[in-house]
Amino acid sequence: MQGMEQAIQSIDAFARDTVLQGQTYDSARTFFAQTFRPLAQGIIYLCEELIRQNDAFPSQFQSKVASTDVIEQELREQIREIDQAKASMEVISH
Repeated sequence: MQGMEQAIQSIDAFARDTVLQGQTYDSARTFFAQTFRPLAQGIIYLCEELIRQNDAFPSQFQSKVASTDVIEQELREQIREIDQAKASMEVISH
């Protein structure tokens, strides 16, 4: 994002520059201001949205799928099965 912000600053500086003159430079300034500046701004918005979604993912996952960690849930199930097998063996051996 920082790189895109620097690109926008450079585009703005180029668009305001009056040292370079002529129709070619005027066209280039217009093109950069109308094409690359919105593109860079769009990339910034995209990055911000990706960061927001990435930050929200763990809590959304837990609320939609499970409140506990999936691995923790699997381990608890395995422990429960082992405890049941152990209890069954104790009943058989007595």
